[in-house]
Amino acid sequence: MPELLWALIIVFVLKPGLLAGAIALAIHNFGILGKLCSEVIENLDSKPLLNLASCGATKTQIFFYGILPSVYDKFIEYILYRFEIITRTTIVVGFIGAGGLGQQFKLSMSYFNYSEITLLLLCYFILVKLTE
Repeated sequence: MPELLWALIIVFVLKPGLLAGAIALAIHNFGILGKLCSEVIENLDSKPLLNLASCGATKTQIFFYGILPSVYDKFIEYILYRFEIITRTTIVVGFIGAGGLGQQFKLSMSYFNYSEITLLLLCYFILVKLTE
């Protein structure tokens, strides 16, 4: 389910604000991160893990010396990728009343405050470039 629908449901249950937007983005992105990370673990080569187990390693040692080094890079890559998407999505979610940059942008547009709109767009552009 897209984060926009989550935001609409949560804004309906809670009141409009930052909490509703944060919960909507968290629910959506934790689900996606869980799916991506589980696929990384499923596609892991089992030979090094079997070698560690045959040498007498415990499950904790297999995790720290076999699984974690193999999946660490992909986990970090997916987390940073989803963080970039969350940064871009905050403006859209804010337009429906879920708080964040989009809500401030919508208010500035309704008051025809073009200098503030320009500043918000500049800050948003810098924020997106920093997360890339």
